[in-house]
Amino acid sequence: MLHIPINPSVPRRLAVLGLALLVSACHSDRQADADTSTPSVKLVPGQSPAVLETYLKSSLSGATTESSKITNGLELAAEATAANATARASETGYSQTNTQVSGVDEADLVKYDGRYLYVAVNPGNSGDMRALSTATPATAASAARVRILATSQNGAPAATELASLALDSQQGEISGLYLHRNASNRSQLAVLSRPPSFGWNQWLRYDRWSNQHTYVSLFDVETPTSLTPVWSISIEGSLIDSRRIDNTLYLVTRHVPAVAGLQWYNNDAQSLAENKKIIDALTLADLLPRVQVQDTSPTPLVSSDNCYLPATSASDYYAPALVTISAINLDSPGDITSVCIGGHSSGLFASSKALYLFNDRWQTGTIIHKFGFTPAGPAYQGSGTLPGSLGWRAPAFRLSEKDGALIAVSTVFPGGGIDTLPAPVLLADTPIGTRVAAASPTYPTHHLSVLKENAQQELVTLATLPNSAQPAAIGKPNEDIYGVRYIGNRAYIVTYRKTDPLYLIDLSDVTRPAIAGELHVEGYSDYLHPLGEDYLIGIGKSATVEADIAWYQGVQVGMFDVRDIAAPTLIRQISLGKRGSETQVSYDHKALGWLESAPGHYRLTLPIQVHDGVQSTAAERTPWHYTGLQLFDISLTAGATIAPAGVMVADKASAQSLYAPYVTPQRGILHGEAVHYVYGDKVFSAPWSAPQNLTPAQ
Repeated sequence: MLHIPINPSVPRRLAVLGLALLVSACHSDRQADADTSTPSVKLVPGQSPAVLETYLKSSLSGATTESSKITNGLELAAEATAANATARASETGYSQTNTQVSGVDEADLVKYDGRYLYVAVNPGNSGDMRALSTATPATAASAARVRILATSQNGAPAATELASLALDSQQGEISGLYLHRNASNRSQLAVLSRPPSFGWNQWLRYDRWSNQHTYVSLFDVETPTSLTPVWSISIEGSLIDSRRIDNTLYLVTRHVPAVAGLQWYNNDAQSLAENKKIIDALTLADLLPRVQVQDTSPTPLVSSDNCYLPATSASDYYAPALVTISAINLDSPGDITSVCIGGHSSGLFASSKALYLFNDRWQTGTIIHKFGFTPAGPAYQGSGTLPGSLGWRAPAFRLSEKDGALIAVSTVFPGGGIDTLPAPVLLADTPIGTRVAAASPTYPTHHLSVLKENAQQELVTLATLPNSAQPAAIGKPNEDIYGVRYIGNRAYIVTYRKTDPLYLIDLSDVTRPAIAGELHVEGYSDYLHPLGEDYLIGIGKSATVEADIAWYQGVQVGMFDVRDIAAPTLIRQISLGKRGSETQVSYDHKALGWLESAPGHYRLTLPIQVHDGVQSTAAERTPWHYTGLQLFDISLTAGATIAPAGVMVADKASAQSLYAPYVTPQRGILHGEAVHYVYGDKVFSAPWSAPQNLTPAQ
């Protein structure tokens, strides 16, 4: 391992375990009798400096001259991990960040500790899109900051700002916050940030990823009016995602070296010759990421001793990017230890025991690399493949871990794969079945796979579904997968074309998965939320079928009784608004707020943008009426019920404001009888019983 000493003048010594990870490309599938000429997907550790330098230079040369050799896009919801049941919010008496895996915390722009509310404010949070421009450097007025507000729950609930923590302008925008109590039981706030010039829509351009940094700053916030910096670090590379497990903060970053004079994606002879001269002159140190602690000089984050490379010389497996995982011990900061892997990546899933990186190759399969969490840091445990793609709707939600095995739901597309379909196929109204290319003889097929590592560091397939003993298909012809959730011994899969089949998969024995139940309802759910293991909430859209097309309408919230795995039932569906209505929960699970307010009683909130009005056809979009926080009461006693409990309206349409502003984040914080609604840089408070009585934060 590479040990980087830290300046003893740093108040608290910082320990970071950086693991740079490769997710290589693959043309094989999961079958045991696959073509033996297919390159292995395994990773090879411990390369020499010369081998690593050759790999990185070859990757850089290929990426700059051949624009087609670029990685697939990371999904917007790649930070989402497939879920086991979430922790019980009733243990604290207030709601916390809605995560997918119990014990695996996720960064969010809003955090709450029962006393203080922490709200990250980036330019544009208030809905002013002009503030999102990166054409000019950040000023003091537009710099990112964290509002720290004291909350009161009794009487007329309120929130009062006590302090505002402004970032240094070079740190750009805040990408997430974490709360942590250290060994001395003092509250600490970790702030993750990155330069504002970065854009997810530039994922395909390696040149846009060069010269990027990820910043982590830790503050003592036990007394908000007297904030104290603890330490800060800067890592070369863009932040992809992060997780916190107990006292360890894991950062996943992507580094592309910044090389002066390099001409990206130019294929003329002169440019190629000039690029070759520049690349040949580079040293290994020029190509590797560095880390800076406090104000010390930058030092290498990784070395050739702790790098993994593809076990093939095929150029399709090469990429000039290093995907790193850095583990920070928040309680005992010390030295930085790193491992790196070069290659492609398109997303990740983290359980409480392991991190999985995947490279979705769409029609040619998905590569999975597993790294177990050990006391010495993440350890490579194996690689394998899945048939087809994890899709673009929250792909990490299609993954889970049970009994040491990886469970995944993937889709094989027909007729040459996704390239035969228009790009926005599943974001428009027309179901996928009507958009498959005419030459395609079949339709998408969905597969559940169970993989586990062996002694040869291979993720081998233990079971699949469908199979000869369980031949029933997942989904009807031409249906796509809209939602997946793993809870206890079950998987729930929602497919959709005109109706929403909810499939219940029995995973009590991971080597023998089986479809145990099925329920058809109108509309669809794209987010599924567990209430224990007996009930399920589905959030998505209602739909109206006209001329054989299902047109999405308002936001729909459904409650399901899944106590009998073979006979699930719908308790109630609630539709909010008409066509055009949206909820952020559909693409950001952390927008959901929930609390078990008493045994068997839950409160649930979701931000909602409501459109309404007269429609001449189901395809007609209706005008925006208001944006607010919708409240729901749920009871599981004396007959399970769900009912709307009012709405906290933050914005209304008017003659001067006909269109809904884009405001993020939007969160509902529940504590006792109080609701605190974070609406961009604003906070509104109200009693649960009277949500219309809003009190703006002071």
